[in-house]
Amino acid sequence: MLSAVPKKWFSWDFALKDPEGRHVGDVGLSTWRERGQVVLGATEYQIRSAGMFARFVLEENGSVRARARQTSTFGCEFEIEFEGDHYSLKKRSMWRSAVVLRQGGEELGTILPIAWYKSGARIELADRLPPVVKLFAIWLALLLWKRDADAG
Repeated sequence: MLSAVPKKWFSWDFALKDPEGRHVGDVGLSTWRERGQVVLGATEYQIRSAGMFARFVLEENGSVRARARQTSTFGCEFEIEFEGDHYSLKKRSMWRSAVVLRQGGEELGTILPIAWYKSGARIELADRLPPVVKLFAIWLALLLWKRDADAG
């Protein structure tokens, strides 16, 4: 299990911590645009919009590692593609913030807000998932929450 802890008030920058509280990475969302970065160890990935229809790419040193596209009219679901594998990331319901990652019919984990009154997340994703997929899923879940906060 990981946790995403806000780095400061009113920011969409988070530190990723392991169950013992050790820093393992960072996740950042741009304040003004739907882009950002994720860092795991010494590796930094950039995430940017890739055209219309809410498509995103995760890049490492300019090379695309993973893609995501919005598959829901209401913006609550993404399909992630990584090395030929496909995953879906979807809010459990329109009225709840919990986000579920699935591959086919198999649930691979959840990303849950810590509490309704503060930002942060509890992340429970299958160990067998590639780290790139985990990072991208975390960033996309935080993006969904940021969209909700901006709309409210």
